[in-house]
Amino acid sequence: MGGDGIRRVAGAAVAATLAAGLTGWLVGAQPGTSAADSAWGLTQIHAPQAWPVSTGQGITIGVVDSGIDPGAPAVAGRVGQTADCVGSGGDENLCRPGLAPDVVGHGTIVASVAAQVAPGARFVAARAVAGQTGGDDDVSAAIDWVVDHGARIVNVSIADEDQPSLGLGPRMTAAIERAWSRGAIPVLAAGNTGGVSTYGNVDALVTAATTSAGALASYSTQTTGVKWGVAAPGSVVMVLSNGSQLLHEGTSVAAPNVAGVAALLLAHGENRDSAVDRVVSTAVPCGGCGHGRIDAAAALGIPLTPPATVAPRQPAPPPPTTTTVPPAPLPVPDPSLLDQAPGLDALAS
Repeated sequence: MGGDGIRRVAGAAVAATLAAGLTGWLVGAQPGTSAADSAWGLTQIHAPQAWPVSTGQGITIGVVDSGIDPGAPAVAGRVGQTADCVGSGGDENLCRPGLAPDVVGHGTIVASVAAQVAPGARFVAARAVAGQTGGDDDVSAAIDWVVDHGARIVNVSIADEDQPSLGLGPRMTAAIERAWSRGAIPVLAAGNTGGVSTYGNVDALVTAATTSAGALASYSTQTTGVKWGVAAPGSVVMVLSNGSQLLHEGTSVAAPNVAGVAALLLAHGENRDSAVDRVVSTAVPCGGCGHGRIDAAAALGIPLTPPATVAPRQPAPPPPTTTTVPPAPLPVPDPSLLDQAPGLDALAS
């Protein structure tokens, strides 16, 4: 394909196994697991605490990826316009509006994760990769296309993995900067090759992946030194229509978590700049995570209810003490006086 080299969907090592059962995508628990096991990502970023304040209602997220399945349960009824930009050569006018079938499932997973975090958001999608790889010219056209069709956030879970250290080609960089200049927030997956990201000062939230323990995932590229580097949960369980489950991991999953939080902020009234600032400034410190691990509740200014504190029980006061004074001993008469006592006969008289 054309472009400045081949780009691979971040986390696509498992994407090719997803072709069967695409009509049944949903995000949920595996049988035998608890809700906490399957929803740790939402819990880690405190998304449930944010929903009473904002659900992302009225915000459109653009998904630039392998396409989208509009019938997937997590996004059903929330997908607007779609297009296929594969083969566009970087010209968004050559993107073909209509269905953007997701033949590998990657884009559908990405959209489903964002849909979980921002349950009120809607989506537009542009297919930019055929299968697992594509050219950054098509990615660039797809970015332009989703912004033209209402995207206020652009999720790009695609990275150049031809190099040990990821980089952005000039076409893709230019498209990201165009999206920013037009008022959209680009969100990029940092990549799954380890090392440290070289995305530098690009105007985008660049996302590393965290584990359920809140630490940087071993496969994740670090976002230290990136202008707006952050981190977010990097795994999700997908349950297919046939009942089988698939654990999908990668910065591809981390990025839409960030996109979802950005949607919550925009829907709450933040503008582009303040939304980015809130995401970055309220992040929880995390080694290799750039500014830190995102926190939806903190970004929206929602104080988390601390656990109820119970005052320590005071020991019961001791019972009052009663001082008992023993009676004074009776005086013992002097035995000599007994000899002088009158006899009974004398007393009788």
